[in-house]
Amino acid sequence: MVDAALDSDAQARLLLCPRESAAYARLDVTHNLHPGRRWMEIVFTLDAPLASVKDKLYRHTGSSPSNIQVFLKFTPEDPGRPLLDPAQTLREAGCVEGCILHVVDDSGERVAVPPSSVGESREESLEGKYVMDEETYDQREGTARKFLARLQKEQPDLFAKKKEAKVEEEDEETWKQRLETARTTFPIGSRCRLSGDRRGAVAYVGPRPSKSLRQIWIGVALDEPLGTTDGRDGTSKKAAGAHLKPLFECNGEKYGEFATPDEVEVGDFPPIDPFDLLDEI
Repeated sequence: MVDAALDSDAQARLLLCPRESAAYARLDVTHNLHPGRRWMEIVFTLDAPLASVKDKLYRHTGSSPSNIQVFLKFTPEDPGRPLLDPAQTLREAGCVEGCILHVVDDSGERVAVPPSSVGESREESLEGKYVMDEETYDQREGTARKFLARLQKEQPDLFAKKKEAKVEEEDEETWKQRLETARTTFPIGSRCRLSGDRRGAVAYVGPRPSKSLRQIWIGVALDEPLGTTDGRDGTSKKAAGAHLKPLFECNGEKYGEFATPDEVEVGDFPPIDPFDLLDEI
């Protein structure tokens, strides 16, 4: 039964994606103090109450939960419906896959965007971007900086070359050492996080046959079907060519993703539990 109070577009979305069909939804986030910026496909628990949703929005946008109003939008042109009841869940509000959460910060202060807002579109402006202090960033594990620092320490010649110099083909020994460094930084089985708060475990570290054979890729077995592959060097088992053999195992279609080392953050990222947000209240 579709709510009569919802507009025609919202009703159409509910018919195509019933509320009971999923525990999570990928939602875009927009903010009144960051016009033109969009946090893409952030994963939200549909049974999370508004209070928990505001906490998660704070982690991505930096706006305090006490200062914000949240509007549920079904299209970019939709003015949005305010979510006012802190106990109401996203599912109860009619939220489905593809909706937009628009944040209005009543404080009027342009807040710093936390570095963990990993779902943000790469094309968006970096004006006003939050910058973490050096000491805090250096304490984090699994960062691109630590990976590059270790690589620079072990292979200083790779960084000593001038940009205008012709890049010579990497010898086999150097490649093996660089690959070993990457595999030490991203151990197989270690928990990690990708853009959009997608979580999983490192399942592969190495080259992809369809790409440069001297480029390192991290294969991630995702907890949820939010990826682009099933572990093969292609979008799926239907991909044509010689790249059909899986490079790593995952739970099936869209449970796998390939990413470059700078796009993978290794750390304490357990699978998202629908009840975790409820426990934080």
